[in-house]
Amino acid sequence: TNSAIANKLGDLGYAFANTTPVPTVDEKTREVALNFEVDPGRKVYIRRIEITGNDRSRDYVVRRQFRQMEGSLYNGAQIRRSKERLQQTGFYDKIDTKTVPVPGHPDQMNLDVHVSERPTGSFSLGVGYSNAQGILFNGSISQNNFMGTGNALSFSANVGGLGTAFNLSYTDPYFTPDGISLGVNLYRNDTNLSSLAVAPYQEIDYGATGTLGIPIMQYVYDYMSLGYSNTTINLTSDSTQIYNSYVNTFGNTASAVTVGNSLVYDSRNSPIFPTKGFYGSLDLKAAVPPGKLKWYKAEVKADYYHPITSWLTGGLSGRYGFINGYGGKPVPFFNNYYLGGPTTLPGYQTYSLGEQIDGYPVGGTRELLFNASLYFPLPGLEDNHNFRMSLFAASGWVYGVQSYLGGANSTSYFPSLGEMRTTAGVGFLWISPLGPLRLSLAIPLDKKPGDLTQPLQFTVGNNF
Repeated sequence: TNSAIANKLGDLGYAFANTTPVPTVDEKTREVALNFEVDPGRKVYIRRIEITGNDRSRDYVVRRQFRQMEGSLYNGAQIRRSKERLQQTGFYDKIDTKTVPVPGHPDQMNLDVHVSERPTGSFSLGVGYSNAQGILFNGSISQNNFMGTGNALSFSANVGGLGTAFNLSYTDPYFTPDGISLGVNLYRNDTNLSSLAVAPYQEIDYGATGTLGIPIMQYVYDYMSLGYSNTTINLTSDSTQIYNSYVNTFGNTASAVTVGNSLVYDSRNSPIFPTKGFYGSLDLKAAVPPGKLKWYKAEVKADYYHPITSWLTGGLSGRYGFINGYGGKPVPFFNNYYLGGPTTLPGYQTYSLGEQIDGYPVGGTRELLFNASLYFPLPGLEDNHNFRMSLFAASGWVYGVQSYLGGANSTSYFPSLGEMRTTAGVGFLWISPLGPLRLSLAIPLDKKPGDLTQPLQFTVGNNF
């Protein structure tokens, strides 16, 4: 109660409020009455905000996240919210704030802010070999705080016997001073699967997407997008039903003009290791004329985190999505949902779940996924902010494939419980000097004939 009263007074500018509980004991009834003596002191103004520790980030990258303004009344709630916004950038490992009196001015204070920066860039480079593809090269480079500006830049390239893939993206989170963001993504993929019996076709696609983000309320953002893609499918004499059906419907080359809108609520205290808060999004997207492809999709995602103890956090998450064709057009097979792998259902091979046609997993036009987790620090490293472990259970399924086989769209929006796949295990995430390393050891609890499993899975990259 003492701290609650002091915090409330602090929100009103009384930085040095004192509250003292005065108990009064009634011996006859054996009851205690508490009276609180409150001395609010004088109102205090923040003269300056001094920032240290931002060796890479420019000063304005830190300062623009603050809701406590210089020259205004001290406000404890705004200072706490400012720290949350800094944590949400993902640029800083630790943020400390301290008030310092201004000599000769009892009604003024400076606010000292010290940040400890974490690596925000990543670099990965790999070389491999397979009988089907020969020598493989892949690499990526990204920087979420490019040159200390707070802008995000990334580029990735994959070169191998099956083709090449290039992706370039850039996002300015403060395209305007009031926080409107602008992002651009360009890509080009050339894939030749004709040497593989499971997927004999060649795909060439390129495109671009622009995204405009608008802050609506304190935790609410709206993102509008406009995109263009062009896809060419070249078949072989061995191409199977799903690819022949697509080409018969759309031709070898088809373009798509997409418009989308995403409404996001995010009150998490960190985008990397959140311990409290909620993230929810509603995503709507459609391929519209003059493009050949015609489809619309909707996705709902929700993540909730709640501290159980000082070191244990509970988390619940779920997502659901569907995609339908319209105007008599089916959903292209490459727009399907896929499940399986360390980021969706660990224990099952990546993208392996769902219906199979000619022995090839084809995903589905419906997706449902749930996850429950307990997050905790690595024993012995409770004060290290770069490690986290989890115990988890996840269940999900993808379904509804008849729409892109030339038939009617799926009318079933939810799967039967018997179709769901469930897995449970332990996870480990380390923001290491070599990059974010994610490892999971999971056991599928209801494996069905034909399911492909992989109990131990991991992903890794390099930081700089």
